[in-house]
Amino acid sequence: GQQIMAAGPSSPGSKGEEEDLAAEVEGHVPVPAILLMPEGETGHHQSPDIMGSAAHRGLLSLDAGFSLIRQQPSKIRETWPTFIECLCALRDARALPDRVIFLDDFADSRGNLLPLSTFARQSQRRLDEYYRSLADRDENKHSEAGWFQFPSLFHANSDSKPSDRTMTTQDETDGGDTIPETELSSFSQSLLAITKRAGLEDVILMGPKSMPMAKQTIRALLDSIDEHPYFDDPVFEQHAVYSLELALLTLISNKDKVQELFPMFLPKFETILKESDEGTVSSQASVNLPTPFLMERVAVTILRSCIHLYEYPEVRADLNKALHLLLKLPTNFTRYVSDRMSCGMAIFVSQKFPLFDSDEDWVFVGDMLDRLAHFGAGRGFVFDGVANAVESQMVPSSQKGDAKAELSYEGCVVLSRLLIRFIFGRFENDMSLVVPAMMCLENLYRHMVVMKRSDDSDSTSSSSDDDSAEEKIEDVPDKELWQNVAVAFYSVCRSEDPDVSRQGSDCFQRFVMSTDVESLPAEKWISMLFLIVDKQPPVEAHETRINTFAILCKVLLMTLGLLSKQKSNWDDLNDVISQTADVADENLQEGRKGSVSPLFQSTLQAVTFLSNHLVSDEFDGDKEYGQWACDTLLAELEKVGAMGGTVYNVEATTRRVTNGNSPDVKRV
Repeated sequence: GQQIMAAGPSSPGSKGEEEDLAAEVEGHVPVPAILLMPEGETGHHQSPDIMGSAAHRGLLSLDAGFSLIRQQPSKIRETWPTFIECLCALRDARALPDRVIFLDDFADSRGNLLPLSTFARQSQRRLDEYYRSLADRDENKHSEAGWFQFPSLFHANSDSKPSDRTMTTQDETDGGDTIPETELSSFSQSLLAITKRAGLEDVILMGPKSMPMAKQTIRALLDSIDEHPYFDDPVFEQHAVYSLELALLTLISNKDKVQELFPMFLPKFETILKESDEGTVSSQASVNLPTPFLMERVAVTILRSCIHLYEYPEVRADLNKALHLLLKLPTNFTRYVSDRMSCGMAIFVSQKFPLFDSDEDWVFVGDMLDRLAHFGAGRGFVFDGVANAVESQMVPSSQKGDAKAELSYEGCVVLSRLLIRFIFGRFENDMSLVVPAMMCLENLYRHMVVMKRSDDSDSTSSSSDDDSAEEKIEDVPDKELWQNVAVAFYSVCRSEDPDVSRQGSDCFQRFVMSTDVESLPAEKWISMLFLIVDKQPPVEAHETRINTFAILCKVLLMTLGLLSKQKSNWDDLNDVISQTADVADENLQEGRKGSVSPLFQSTLQAVTFLSNHLVSDEFDGDKEYGQWACDTLLAELEKVGAMGGTVYNVEATTRRVTNGNSPDVKRV
């Protein structure tokens, strides 16, 4: 208290300053009753409670010092480190107002704070054990009543069990409720009364009106992180973490000077995160890093800084440097903080993607999200961030404002790759997000096609003359991307979960059937046909097999007309048709076991419809090839005595002959 009181001006002030101070003293709030000696004790000089009287004077000094800091912050100079150390000790004693005692942290989509990490629990446990050991030692030394008995700072009496609550974040089990004052010791309650009365929140948060002090405050807070040894002092890490939190609060409160203030943080980030090169984290979370919890909070601070400050171009380069430090963290360290890092990245990407103005920015985003998605605790947050960015582009044109920022094409490519990996279950074989990822990818691909068509249209109209302005814009601007998306969708169709397979089948058909056959080269369609016929699900999975075989027949119905016109494609098509007949045979044989099943009926219907089309007037491909394919498929129906399709086929063939258009039919 005496040290803090020394924070006032060192030389006599002017008459005006003295008058101001006198006015402040005159209107000063009375001393809290909790700090006064109870009546009847002042005359008992022989009472052991005289020790408590001395402690009261110390509390009064602390109260006076805080009042001076609040009233005259511009006069504080060399006392800032002492003030910061005092704040950290008050936080340890749970004696700061709720608004500034907790560390800000990320929350899930429902507003629930994330659970404490392994590193946070370990750090808090060491701090609690240290203070409990001090309390036990002092209780052994002082059996007399009085303030110097020093009961535990963390719970109301020494007989109660240690509190499970932590100052790392608000308690996650009760939705972030604060600690009731009744759970604090009488000593902590006295300290809390002083800090509330002094209005320390205004001093700690340092609003914009206190700008002259912001730089000094941040420098003192960041410097305090290096003042303690890494291993010898059990309270160092908690105090360093809290100092970092206060520094960030000061930075965010002074955004108009962010260009001067944020560069002070970057060297500190680099120094602390480089400590990861000096230790390891085993798979059992045995921490050999110097300060793992401080490293965790630095990662959180970097992400929070980007969320709050990325719109300021003057610091964007430094923010990007800080972000790239996160990619260098050890994998086993990242595993234990992946939920916080993923949540922060999701917020950052979904809110700030319009500001990513280079391909390098998106490359980092893709690499970072891909890395975090490999950890189960962060995978859901990664997907939410991607989905939010995509959904922001799905607003109808009539609802978009003039300044609506578009997701760049390069950004779409990066996000589409992540979604495809979700669909394939590339992240620890997790298939729980397959359907949402598929729906999101479908919307994203459509948005990409619209963007590409718009860009191509603008380019054509600005660089072409009137004769070439009518050149058709391709329906499939990126053929490799189309193929990757189609393969991803078909993988969902093959799921043995009937509902997932059905949704995959619907999505695949919407995607493929809306594509102009001529917009893709023949080799892409043939490759797709081979994929479908080769990658059929087990025949025992009836519902899934129904979906995939129906897709196969529909794609054949859609493409055989164009593909059969070129005899160079016939060898590949022969293999596809022969394998299709084999799949039909498997379905029909399986479907006839016992009573006739839906698999049998569906296969019969699909083969019949396709065969009839191949010999009808509507088939615009090579007629000879169509006849051969029809006969090959109908042969499978004949094996099981399902000749209904042949009747319709004869009718179609006869109708063609009557019209005089029948070619010389012969087998290929």
